[in-house]
Amino acid sequence: MNEMSISPQRRRSVRNYRANAVGTLAAAVLFVFLTVPIAGAESAGMSSSATSAAEPMQNSSSGIIDPSRVKITEEQAAAKVRELFPVLKDAQMSDTRLIEGNESGQMGNNDPVWQISWTVQRGNHSSGFSSDVSAVTGDLLQMGIPSDIFSEPSFYPPKVSKQQALELARKFIGKAVPSLQSQTLQETKFKYGLTVTPLFGPIVYSLSFQASHDGVKIQGQSIQVNISGNGTVTNFYYAGSGLSFPPSKPKLTLTEAAKQWEQDLKLTLAYVPADYQWNRVPEKWSLAYVPEIPLNVLDAQTGQWTDGLNQKLDISKPYTYVALAATGEPYKSHPVTAEEAIKSISTIADIPETYKVQSKQLNKGRNGEHDTWHLRWGKDNNSFYDGRSAQVDAETGVLLSFYVDRWGPGANEEAAEKPALPKEKAVQIADAWILGHVPDGASYRRLDTSADAAIQDSSDVTLTYQLFYRDLMVQTRNISLTLNHEGRLVGMNSSLGMGSTEQLDLLKATLKPEEAKSKMLSSTQMDLVYVRSGGYSLSPSGKPIPVTMTLAYVPIDREYGEPFYRMVDAISGKMVSLYGNLQGAGTSAEPTDIQSHWARTALQTAIEHGVLVPDAEGKVHPNKKITTGDLIRMVALASSPYVENPNYNYYGAAAEKLYADVDEKSPYYRSVNYWIGTGWLKADGNEKLHPEAEITRDLLAGYLAKITGYEKLSVRLGTAASVSGLKDSKAIVNPGAVELALRLGLMNAKEGSFRPQGNVTVADAATILYRLARIQGELDRPLSR
Repeated sequence: MNEMSISPQRRRSVRNYRANAVGTLAAAVLFVFLTVPIAGAESAGMSSSATSAAEPMQNSSSGIIDPSRVKITEEQAAAKVRELFPVLKDAQMSDTRLIEGNESGQMGNNDPVWQISWTVQRGNHSSGFSSDVSAVTGDLLQMGIPSDIFSEPSFYPPKVSKQQALELARKFIGKAVPSLQSQTLQETKFKYGLTVTPLFGPIVYSLSFQASHDGVKIQGQSIQVNISGNGTVTNFYYAGSGLSFPPSKPKLTLTEAAKQWEQDLKLTLAYVPADYQWNRVPEKWSLAYVPEIPLNVLDAQTGQWTDGLNQKLDISKPYTYVALAATGEPYKSHPVTAEEAIKSISTIADIPETYKVQSKQLNKGRNGEHDTWHLRWGKDNNSFYDGRSAQVDAETGVLLSFYVDRWGPGANEEAAEKPALPKEKAVQIADAWILGHVPDGASYRRLDTSADAAIQDSSDVTLTYQLFYRDLMVQTRNISLTLNHEGRLVGMNSSLGMGSTEQLDLLKATLKPEEAKSKMLSSTQMDLVYVRSGGYSLSPSGKPIPVTMTLAYVPIDREYGEPFYRMVDAISGKMVSLYGNLQGAGTSAEPTDIQSHWARTALQTAIEHGVLVPDAEGKVHPNKKITTGDLIRMVALASSPYVENPNYNYYGAAAEKLYADVDEKSPYYRSVNYWIGTGWLKADGNEKLHPEAEITRDLLAGYLAKITGYEKLSVRLGTAASVSGLKDSKAIVNPGAVELALRLGLMNAKEGSFRPQGNVTVADAATILYRLARIQGELDRPLSR
């Protein structure tokens, strides 16, 4: 499902579902990152070692599976998995369940699936995981094998190349998914969200393929295959089993579709985060031209634009927002305890009197984030079904989210039809709540509810509020409220605040609307694809939305070959992304300043593994001297390519100040924190790390001793003849570390001198990390932890 193609008012209801979904694909805002499900996660259901074909088969979702639908036996499914994964020759089948595809993450697929649980014993250690096989087609749907089962991890350099891994993956898919044998598979590059393999640690190729039907690509239907550097398949996921497709011949031609895209596209100015971070107030803002209405799916048979629910979009007028009539005192932020937050939520939310508070946890905020209370209510202390969950900003008292868990046994029992709350009453309640419980509530505008802007999901009504500043929309800053038939809160999601408005006041558009439209049109092309919609449930009612496959034209980014999500900067005129540089870490493009450089191989390897990221001009400046902070960052990225991305969790729990000169505002904060978590550094708020100082070769050698885990051994190497024989040995502060670096071949002496006070360039550092990666399999402990 393409969230960008859902109208704002519908999008919120879908997001509520996503926040609560169990066993489905994870989705990010604007575009989808596909992940392999966690091995070992089991669905609640009836266990069955063997099932008689003459009896109805138990299923944990609907209760019964028609045995006539089962074409593949349990034994056949298990034999297939063992054949595909030879490492399972000694594995034990600990459990087998017959479930519906929905429970296996096959959204909208009700075909029966064999879910087989496996156990592998290694001495006193036991590993458990599961695999899913379609009981209709015999397709392997998912398998994730824990890494500790494979005795030989593959470090850099890998035994198989990326191209060889691609060929192995294609052959594996041919055996694993028989129903795809007549279809064409195309590798998906994922330029919008690259999967980067760390330079330090086992090499894994995360490969993705897009399937086609009758020669037409299937948007969003991806096959994921992870292959180790040894050429072994370790993870697999396929979400396209059991789908039905309409005819592949369109009534609308490609030329007609492109003309309609040009005719219907209308842009408007909006403030857009320049450094988007999930659920955090951005530090920088841009002014950009964005579509008034997201036009992402054009039905190839009817010529109608549709949204993510496959509903017709009315493009005759843009969405309208209603200003709120401010009444009473505005909300004043104040710290709250868990008990105060619980009391406040209980006055407005649908929490039955019989429910008890099951948990209240304070999550400490980092990098400027506020502390948040995570609260949960349930029927009893042991129930994980049909609960209520909330997040509250502990420093401001603002409710950030609230939702009803509707999953597990009897999940939809409460979804019986009840008199709907009149929209006028819903608007009155919701408007008053926004004004009285949200900072700067009067700056939010309600999406017009005169037509279908308020989703009527069963007896619940959802309203959406959008933040505005100087009459311009502030992208990603919005709130959705869902009220039940009694006017009680049953769903709430928010992205609050925009920080200081000073930089917004300075943004003035220099690009004309027609110039922006021309720029956007020249950056896109229309492609014919099958678009998948539905296959999920609306929240909070749990109302299922069936899967629909539609033959449609979609705008594709010419530069990246993926669905178009970029905007036009109203000042620079450049095409920009909400997520910054789309090439980002892991790009394979070679920078312009390393082609004839002596360290070209090491530099290109560092780029491919996210250790170095080319700048806007495509350069990495290999001869630039680096600082201590630069080195720390490069090593951290070599171990974990996403360590400095604020949208990812980072290693360990950090103090607000790691060193006297490294606090939460430092650009090196996350990388230094990673080093502390691995034991390479020890936090000391009274000492200085000097991250901005240029690093010397002597200090670099000392850090290498820490990274390799031989720091204590290096002390004993301090009197080695090879070091004492150097011309500049008396100037070396860390002789043992230098000896270690020389013996491991990580650093070199030149003409009998080590040059301990010499500087280190980007190329020098990349070369040393490249050498370290090549010998990591010979070290006594892993570099990446």
